[in-house]
Amino acid sequence: MKLLIFLWNPGAQYEKNRHNIWFLIGDELAKKWDCDSRSLDKQSKSLITKTIVPLSDRRGARGEVILLVKPQTFMNLSGQTVSSLLWYYKLTPADIVVIHDDIDLPTGTIRRRIGGSSGWQNGVKDIINKLGTDQFARVKIGIDRPSHESISVADHVLSNLSKESLDTIAITSDQVLDKINHHFLQKQLQA
Repeated sequence: MKLLIFLWNPGAQYEKNRHNIWFLIGDELAKKWDCDSRSLDKQSKSLITKTIVPLSDRRGARGEVILLVKPQTFMNLSGQTVSSLLWYYKLTPADIVVIHDDIDLPTGTIRRRIGGSSGWQNGVKDIINKLGTDQFARVKIGIDRPSHESISVADHVLSNLSKESLDTIAITSDQVLDKINHHFLQKQLQA
């Protein structure tokens, strides 16, 4: 089992913010994977949907259970959801992929990494603090820094995505899906 955790701020006023780009991409992935309906898990304070992704190795086809998780806490408290789910499902940090935005990457750039600091991302910082480790997978998409020094980082990340950015969500979700599949799911079959 793998958990894909999409960091975001809940609430209609935040829905199309730069900080919430993963909220929209998570919905696109759920459609592509034909996930079951979302349910609210009160213990972990998250919306969860599930699918089985077919994988293949030298021994034949098999599937990986994937939970797509949207914490219902604010981003800065994401560690509460992650630690609760790891405990409940008896998983380790190696079984999660945290998906979030990154202001240090150009808009639309997608990067993957395992471990490292949280940088400016307070949701990742909270997960590291709650788990006691930074050794978990991350996929991040660039949202760029503010275009002018008079715009604060907080105002920038909480501003809405442009129409052009919203139109490219489906394309971006395909790229994210490729990175998750190739680097985190298929790679484990070769280990």
